[in-house]
Amino acid sequence: MSVGTAAELTVEGLTIRFGGLTAVDHVSFEVHAGEVLSLIGPNGAGKTTAFNAITGYIEPAGGEIRYRGTRLTGLEPNAIAALGVVRTFQKTSVFASQTVHDNVAIGLHLRSHQRPLAILAGLPSVAREEAELAREAAEILRFVGLEARGHDIAASLPYGELRLLEVAIALAARPKLLLLDEPVSGMNPVETESFMKLLSRIRTEGITVLLKGEAEGPYRAGPVYLWVTAEDEARAREVIQAIESGAYATSDDDVAAAEAQVPTQDDQP
Repeated sequence: MSVGTAAELTVEGLTIRFGGLTAVDHVSFEVHAGEVLSLIGPNGAGKTTAFNAITGYIEPAGGEIRYRGTRLTGLEPNAIAALGVVRTFQKTSVFASQTVHDNVAIGLHLRSHQRPLAILAGLPSVAREEAELAREAAEILRFVGLEARGHDIAASLPYGELRLLEVAIALAARPKLLLLDEPVSGMNPVETESFMKLLSRIRTEGITVLLKGEAEGPYRAGPVYLWVTAEDEARAREVIQAIESGAYATSDDDVAAAEAQVPTQDDQP
């Protein structure tokens, strides 16, 4: 991992079970400040399950999850988001009947300081805050490349722009650690390239990113570290090939972790 940077997120011995099925088995990793870490593995490896545990949507059977020293295990999702750990979902999750601008504004209103009585009374402070939130929503839409879509209904957006809107809503919560669940899944090459540029911009804003993706995925914006989530020889070989080709920046430990999953000739039956 990155040298000289503190761990933003620490996962130790994470174990998640559903009845008699162990979905995640004693997984440990760290996400350091300024990193882009990609969780890589085949379907069913437990990547989304790990995301759900980190963000409070499911209770792990064992292990510890800490963000900047604060224990996340047992906290509700809203409490975790308030700490700065914000996520998107594998399936797009927006307010389809609202405008693009209003989707982002709704996220911003979670930070409103106005009380219901002040809103009902129409105090000047309410109008000032509304104007400030509107400006911030417009700035977020500009940042993700949706400034021309502000007045459009969210349901009218093509799939790639819906994914960008979901990221914009997440950014409205001012994340310090942003978890993106397969953000380019289903995108065409042009949409994927646009998203990769956005990912670079997000990182320059000082936001640490944890991605869920596939080994052959296009997560190449900035230093991307690889954590292989399952004992999968073919996928591990893809990881090693990506590292050797220079597609990913990684550490020696990450290379060793991937190589350890590939049997040598001595291991062959």
